[in-house]
Amino acid sequence: MAYRASRIIRLVCLGFVIPLVLSMVVYFGFASNYTVGVFSEAGFRGQYEAGIYKYRVLGRLALLKIHEIVENSGAPAIAPRAMFLLDRNGSPVFYTAYFLTNALFLCLACGVLMLLFERLSPPRSVWIGDLLVVLLCLLMAVTQYVVVPYDTMASFFLCLAFGLAVAEQTLFKVILLGLVVVLCALTRETAALILAFYFAVHHRRLLARPFRWTREHSALVFLAACFLGTYLGMRLAFGPGNTVFETIELKANLASPFGLAGLLFFLAVTALLLLHGPGRRESLLFLLASLPYLLFVLVTARLWEMRLWIPLFLSIVVLKVWRMGVEEQRPQPAEQLAG
Repeated sequence: MAYRASRIIRLVCLGFVIPLVLSMVVYFGFASNYTVGVFSEAGFRGQYEAGIYKYRVLGRLALLKIHEIVENSGAPAIAPRAMFLLDRNGSPVFYTAYFLTNALFLCLACGVLMLLFERLSPPRSVWIGDLLVVLLCLLMAVTQYVVVPYDTMASFFLCLAFGLAVAEQTLFKVILLGLVVVLCALTRETAALILAFYFAVHHRRLLARPFRWTREHSALVFLAACFLGTYLGMRLAFGPGNTVFETIELKANLASPFGLAGLLFFLAVTALLLLHGPGRRESLLFLLASLPYLLFVLVTARLWEMRLWIPLFLSIVVLKVWRMGVEEQRPQPAEQLAG
C-alpha cells in the first residue's frame, strides 16, 4: 500500500505538476525572442502548412484542434504582454493553445519517462531516475524559447519507443513499436533516431559473428520500412516542395556566437554523459548510428535552437539507465559472492 501511494505521488509530481508548472513559467513568465508571426491561426497556417513544416502533421493538427476547443469553450485565454510585439495579429486564444498542446505532451513524456526509469532501474536507484526526469523536463521546457507545435509530442513518442525497444522483442511489441515510429515520423523527422536507439540496444545480436539472421534484424528492417514508408508517403501526399530542408545554415552556424554556443552546449552535455557510468558503448554506437541526423542538423538547422539536441540527450540518458539496470541484474562471479 505504501509503495502504491508513493508511486502515485511520484507520477502526479513528475507527470503532471512539475512539467505543467515549468510550461507555465516558460510560456507566461517569459516571451520568445526567437519565434515570431505564428501566434494567430493565419500566421500559423502560413508557417506550418508550407515548406518542410507541412510534413509535420500531427503537431499541427493537435494544436489546431486544441485551439478550436479553447475558442468554442469560452475558457480564459492568457498571453504575455509582449506577444503583440511578436505577432501583431496574435491571439491570446491561439497562444493558449500552444501552451496547452506543449504542456500536455510534456506531461505525457515525463510520465512515460518516470514509469520507464522505474522499470529499468534497480529498486535502490529509483530516486536517481526521478531526478533524471526532473532534469530532462527542465531541458525540454527551457528549450521551448523556440515555440513550435511538435517538439514535446515528438519527445513523447520517442519515450514510448524507447520503452518498447528495451522490452522483450515479441511480435506484438515490434508491431506496436512500428506504429509508434509511424506516429513519430508524422510528427517530426527525429523518428529516425528510434532506429539508431534500437541498433544501440540490440547491437550484440545485430553485429554478432558469424552472421546469423535474427528477429532483431527483422525488427530493424521493419522499423526502417515504417519510417521510410511514412517519410516518403508524406512527400507524395503533400507534394515535394522543400522535401528535405529549407536552407543551408553551416556557414552561419560556424560564424555566429549563438551557433557556436549551441554546438558547445551539445558537446559539453554529451561529454558529461559519456565520461562515466554504464552504457558508454551503447551511447557511442547510438551517436555513430545518428550521424546522418547530426550532420543534417549541423548543415541545415540553426544550432542555437538547442531543442534539436533534446532527442539525443533523451536517448543517451535512457540507454545509460537501461544499461545500469542490466548490469545490476547480472549474476555476480562466485569469488565476489564468496567475498
